[in-house]
Amino acid sequence: MPEVPRWRWSVDGPSPLFAAAGRINLYGWCVHETASKPPAVRLVARDHVISCKSGLERVDVGNAMPAVPAARQSGFAFNGWVPVGYSTAYLEATVKGTEWQRLASMTLCSELSPLIGHFDTPLDEVFTEGRIMLWGWVLHPQEPIEQVTVRVGPYSVPAQYGRPRSDVVRQFPDVPHQERTGFECEITLPPGRFRISARVRLQSGWVLDHDFNKEIAVKDRRTEAVIEKLYKHRATLLAFPEYETPRVSILIPVYNQLPVTIACLRAILSHTSDVQYEVIVVDDHSDKETAATLAGIRGLRVIRNAYNRGFLESCNAAAAAARGEYLLFLNNDTEVTRDWLVSMLQVFENRADAGLVGAKLVYPDGRLQEAGGIMWRDASGVNYGKWDDPNKPQYNYLREVDYCSGACILIRRQLFDQLGGFDRRYTPAYYEDTDLAFAVREAGLKVYYQPLAVIVHHEGQTSGTSTDSGVKAFQLVNAVKFRTKWQEALSRHAEGGADQIRAASQRGVTKRALVVDARGLTPDQDSGSVRMLALLQILQQLGFQVTFAPLNRLRVPPYSDAMQGLGIEYLHDPFIGGFDDLLRNRGGEFDFIMLSRAEVAGAILPVCLAQAPETPVIYDTVDLHFVRQRREAELSGDDLLRRKAAEMEATELQLARHSDAIIVVSPEEREVLAEKLPGQHIAVVSNIHSVRSFIPPFESRGDFVFIGGFEHTPNLDAMLWFASDIMPLVVQQLPQTRLHIIGSKMPPAIRALASEHIITQGYVEDVIPLFESCLLSVAPLRFGAGVKGKINQSMSFGVPVVSTAIGAEGMHLRDNETILIADEPAAFAAHIVALHRDADLWQRLSRNGLRNIEEHFSMACAKRQVEELLRIVIPAAPANG
Repeated sequence: MPEVPRWRWSVDGPSPLFAAAGRINLYGWCVHETASKPPAVRLVARDHVISCKSGLERVDVGNAMPAVPAARQSGFAFNGWVPVGYSTAYLEATVKGTEWQRLASMTLCSELSPLIGHFDTPLDEVFTEGRIMLWGWVLHPQEPIEQVTVRVGPYSVPAQYGRPRSDVVRQFPDVPHQERTGFECEITLPPGRFRISARVRLQSGWVLDHDFNKEIAVKDRRTEAVIEKLYKHRATLLAFPEYETPRVSILIPVYNQLPVTIACLRAILSHTSDVQYEVIVVDDHSDKETAATLAGIRGLRVIRNAYNRGFLESCNAAAAAARGEYLLFLNNDTEVTRDWLVSMLQVFENRADAGLVGAKLVYPDGRLQEAGGIMWRDASGVNYGKWDDPNKPQYNYLREVDYCSGACILIRRQLFDQLGGFDRRYTPAYYEDTDLAFAVREAGLKVYYQPLAVIVHHEGQTSGTSTDSGVKAFQLVNAVKFRTKWQEALSRHAEGGADQIRAASQRGVTKRALVVDARGLTPDQDSGSVRMLALLQILQQLGFQVTFAPLNRLRVPPYSDAMQGLGIEYLHDPFIGGFDDLLRNRGGEFDFIMLSRAEVAGAILPVCLAQAPETPVIYDTVDLHFVRQRREAELSGDDLLRRKAAEMEATELQLARHSDAIIVVSPEEREVLAEKLPGQHIAVVSNIHSVRSFIPPFESRGDFVFIGGFEHTPNLDAMLWFASDIMPLVVQQLPQTRLHIIGSKMPPAIRALASEHIITQGYVEDVIPLFESCLLSVAPLRFGAGVKGKINQSMSFGVPVVSTAIGAEGMHLRDNETILIADEPAAFAAHIVALHRDADLWQRLSRNGLRNIEEHFSMACAKRQVEELLRIVIPAAPANG
């Protein structure tokens, strides 16, 4: 290492001095043997003086030279652009700030850097042939730009260059030559679509091209006139319903842009038939043609401003005139889609803490624009998921967010008035929606993002996209106002960065649970899905963000959509990528993993143990399969079934041993497992039901019902046995009565039972009318295990049940008190006849069955059981939600 008297130094990198794309990362150390403070260091290349950061900590140098006073703070570094080409660079240092000492010379080689630039002219604006104003900015980090030519397809025009751009200075504070980088020009264009680029000449004579990767559309004037006439005609065809007491007031500020506004209104009319609403348009002093067209739309309430008041004041004026219980603020450059408004209202119905609800915004080309907003500590915002695939699971479940863009937000009118409306300090626009979200949170409520409400947003139609001029310039001004107002709240936000986006998108989440079941839940088709959905909701009440993954990885709309609407993250193909990847990447973020059913645990438990060994696993048996199979074997006398039952017993016991806890659905099954697995924690979490508040009386009822999915073998056997051995005995004494068989995936063998006394209905979407009209329910099960959802479901409707002993086991039921039990056909038929004829018996069983549900199978009971289980499995007990 070369030495200068009293100076010691080293350039650690790069070696040689090569600046790829004009940028170099230079670092090293430098000390003066007698100086008490570290020297300043610079690099001089041709006429360029490049200052380095000095005084950086270098523990290695300090340890190597303990006698040199400033050795531990001798580091220097530079990360930036250097001049183009080959040159001799000199490393210089000074202790006093003057009298620079040249330490060494080195050969520096630097490539030519590409241009940096942005085309700001709003591309969604409708241009007509003729002269068009174009503007944007462009800079070169190595040297000044002397000339800019804008190229529009085959056409070129010199641009005026050098206008101040404060936004570029803020965006690139360390890049040279960034102060005056704006350009603008006028160009005459014919109709067509043209790609935008720029040709730039640098001070040194280099000529560079820059493709802005954007196109501009220019329309023919005559064509535009025809289109405008068409939109005016479409407006005359619109007619909104008029309600005396609308539930929702849809408020739309408008300034010209008539075709966009008509498209917005047409979408509302097409997709909002399920809610009573009114539409109020605030015409912010548009041209006369726009005003006249809006005034001619039937059922539309129009408020016309005497002068242009801006977005914020127009919204406040619309809110003051609204009659609805809820206010829906909607941009006129949006198009709503199916079920949008009812989905947003459901959040208020399901979440008592909901204060503000926003929608999923997508671009017209289908890309995601926003799945809720993230606010960083410095008051800069991020549209979560922007430009990504809107179908990814992380963007498709109800969740709490920092804010939602005001293009579509819903709030109670009472709360909006209480908060004083949009804060006028943000007039004319920008940050008023974010400010409202923070005010809602300060009032003790939450801001939710509802992905089921999908809104197509033609962003930039009115205000453009450049923050350097026009209304959008207020975005930068109002950011300062917002930061000042909410400084204390913002101090609790993350500082910002790409590595923090996922964590920041999980606002309010402190605990997480992963639940894996065999397939997507279908609660109107099987009792297992009813129970599991209730379990997921209980976990939510206990403060867990629930992630659900079906083993088959299939999305099952509309059921999966409904789960996402409840706030459950639903993982599915093609986005899940396999359970190995899922648990390798995310296994550690979950407080526990629940595996439901033996087939699921058999497939996933080994993956959990390998990829997430520290995460507790709960094995939810649903029912003990080997118990059911053993009973079926005993009934049929089939040796093959006996062997299968023994194999299943070995499998289920092995899964239970390697799990941290086990869930069974009945005390009887807990006893079976406890005997075989002493010391293992076994919890009982049975079926979960809510009792009906209204029970139609005995006198209004007739017929009886069986309900059950026919993929479950015991149900198939039960109906075949009942039809052949029991139903004929019933018909002998009750010739007018009928049995209604309902259940999904009904096989031909069951449909063949149809007669004047047996109605084979198959899957029924809404079973409430049947349970409110039938006298009783039957569960003639000859084998099975666990708790029978069909019995509890019937009792939750106040409908008495006749069942076998196996059907009634594990459910705290007593014969002739809460249920009627018979295992022989004649006795079973006699119970059915008795319930048809004895109103007192019917009322006693109905009343006691409801009480049994409340005591043993209610949400409150299951919640206590789950909470007790998690206290044992998870070191820190969950807080009661």
